[in-house]
Amino acid sequence: MKMFLTLGQAAILSSFLLVSCGNSGSSGSNDSEQAPLEQPACVNFTEADLPPYEQTQVNGIWMLYSAVPDPKGIFFFFHGGHGQAYDYFSLPECVLFVNQALENGYMVAAMDSAIQTGKTSPGKINTGGTWPDGGRQWSEEPTESNPDLANLQAALQYLKSLSLITPTLPRFALGVSNGGQFTGRLASESLVVAGAILSSRGGWALQNATNPSPVIFVAGQNDTTATLPDVEFAHGNIVANGVLTELHINEPAPMTPGYLGRIAGISCADSEEIYAAWMATGVLDADGYQVLDPKESTNWFDFLPPAYSPEMADIRNVLIELHGGHCFPSNYYPEISRFF
Repeated sequence: MKMFLTLGQAAILSSFLLVSCGNSGSSGSNDSEQAPLEQPACVNFTEADLPPYEQTQVNGIWMLYSAVPDPKGIFFFFHGGHGQAYDYFSLPECVLFVNQALENGYMVAAMDSAIQTGKTSPGKINTGGTWPDGGRQWSEEPTESNPDLANLQAALQYLKSLSLITPTLPRFALGVSNGGQFTGRLASESLVVAGAILSSRGGWALQNATNPSPVIFVAGQNDTTATLPDVEFAHGNIVANGVLTELHINEPAPMTPGYLGRIAGISCADSEEIYAAWMATGVLDADGYQVLDPKESTNWFDFLPPAYSPEMADIRNVLIELHGGHCFPSNYYPEISRFF
């Protein structure tokens, strides 16, 4: 189920916009609950549906992008997991969101964080490590010495040099987890017109900023990393500063027989087989809800038919989203689009 709270006032203009989930709101408090999440019988996603992309290196880090004719704007994505651009073109929930943006006339691009400098390919390679200042994938160094900010500017210049974007093309970006904190950093310095922040508090810089850009949050009800109370606290600080902001709560939803068909490599029939196995073994309750947190428990894997073990990483990501955990919820594309 999607739950939606809207607060703040102002008007969103154009230019550089940073995303993580959105919708516009008015001043004061106007809390409302949206209709329960409508799940299709089966998405039936295949390898052919993965978004196309070009890849290049900018300042030693990988950038992946997909252009469309006469774009309405550009969505720039920042991932938390390992600061990897590739995730947005490979992970199930990410690619569903990216495909919706492309279908609606937006160019999309994602870049690695500077901590991933030196990778030989953009694939799922985790170089690990943290910044000396205690930050994680995205640097918290001052603006003048921040390598991620420098790489972002270089990436934009590269796309301009190919005539894929213009100086006046509206620019959007999306940040998840630690990528959401980087989004908050940009918003706190008014380097963006607005920001969308998923599974993240957005950082203290955003909460303490005197004149930040508008931001929208999507928080998982069962997120144990960026907990809902913590995100609500951060959101409340921003509301108190009179900033246009929204908070959407990604609540748990029941699994349906064909739900895992959104994973490339799992057909609708495969999904139905997995669903039946989990219903029979108590992984799912009578209403289809997960009995245990899929991030903390392996019960879903213990009763996964062995033929689908190669897809277990993608299955786990989808289950975490469905449980309202620390994840990228593609179902919030309409809210993000409406916010901007």
